[in-house]
Amino acid sequence: MIGQPRLRLNFIEVNDMAKIKKGMCWHVWHNKLLSYCPDYDGRVQMIEITKPAHEVKPRLAWMQMVKGKLPGEVLKMAKVFDEVREAYNKMRYVAEAFSKVDNAYDKAKEAYDKVLKDNRDLIEKLHAEECPNCTWDGKRLYFSS
Repeated sequence: MIGQPRLRLNFIEVNDMAKIKKGMCWHVWHNKLLSYCPDYDGRVQMIEITKPAHEVKPRLAWMQMVKGKLPGEVLKMAKVFDEVREAYNKMRYVAEAFSKVDNAYDKAKEAYDKVLKDNRDLIEKLHAEECPNCTWDGKRLYFSS
């Protein structure tokens, strides 16, 4: 990208503008030997904030970027996984937003339907005045052929 020079070494990328170190890493998680780490410093902060005090120092000592050469297929799939992970995270927020909008829609529709029902007599009277000779029967329009 223009204005954002990158250093690339064994799928370790450092964006000089954002200073985000990402790539293959040992012990990002307690139950995984090797993982792709999308934000090394962010993970360090998360460990410092959320993990028990007795775990912080050893976790940070063991969690380190891979320096040696990993098999090409591992690096390729890590890159694919990172791209899918980013898309997944974006869609997760879209899904959460949709869920909120969907719930709001359901509540608004329910309230709207109730108001229409509660005011049916007035609405039908106004309709009769404004649409004389209409074929509406209370449920649907009828059309003559």
